[in-house]
Amino acid sequence: LCLPSKAITEDHALAIVKKWLQTPFSGAERHKRRLNDVDLMDIEARGWSTIHGMFFLDQKLFLTRRVGGGSAGSVGNGGSGVVDGGKTEILIMKDSRHRAWDIPGGRVEAEESRKKLELKKSFKREVKEEAGDIKYSEPKLFGVFTHRMDYRRDMIGSSMVLLLYTAEYQSGDVVISHEHTEYKWVPIKDLKKYDFGGRVGMRDLFIKNCVL
Repeated sequence: LCLPSKAITEDHALAIVKKWLQTPFSGAERHKRRLNDVDLMDIEARGWSTIHGMFFLDQKLFLTRRVGGGSAGSVGNGGSGVVDGGKTEILIMKDSRHRAWDIPGGRVEAEESRKKLELKKSFKREVKEEAGDIKYSEPKLFGVFTHRMDYRRDMIGSSMVLLLYTAEYQSGDVVISHEHTEYKWVPIKDLKKYDFGGRVGMRDLFIKNCVL
C-alpha cells in the first residue's frame, strides 16, 4: 500500500490504512496475478547474492496431458482453475540421487541471474535438459512456494524458492537425462501415491489448486 504524503493528511492516511486492513481479499484472478507479479519483483530485487547464499531459486513445470484429447483446462491460485483429475495426467520423474519423484525444471544459474534473472530462458533450458525437446503451451505461473532444504545434507539451513508453472503437452517424445531414472504420466488423482520427498508441499499445493 503506497500513500502520497504530500497529498493527504495523517488522519486521512490512517483512515485509508484501517479500511485497507479491514477489507477481505477479493480472490479475483487479476488480484492473484498481481500478487505473483509482486513475488517475482521481490525475487529480482534480492539479486543473486541473496539467493546464492541462503536462498536458491528454482522453477518447476506441472506438464498436463489430456487423456483422449481435448484441453486439460487451467490451474489457478485458490483452486479457481478446473482440471478433470480423472482424465488429466501429469508428467513426473524419479530423481536418480534422492530416489524421490519430481517434475521437470531446475535452478536458475548465476550467469542468468546477472541479466535480471532471465526466468523464461532459464525455465526453457531446464525443461529441455530434463524432458527433451518437447513442445508445450505457454507456461502460466500459478504459485510461488518456499521450503527448507534441510533434507539435503549439503543445504541444511538454506531455503528454496520455487516458481511453479503449468502448461499443456503438445508433441514430442519425452527423453530424460542422467538426473532421472524413469518418468511416468500420472493421473492427478493418483499423485499422492508417489513420494516427492522434501517437495511434497509443492505436490500438495498443485493438487489443492485442482478441481478433481
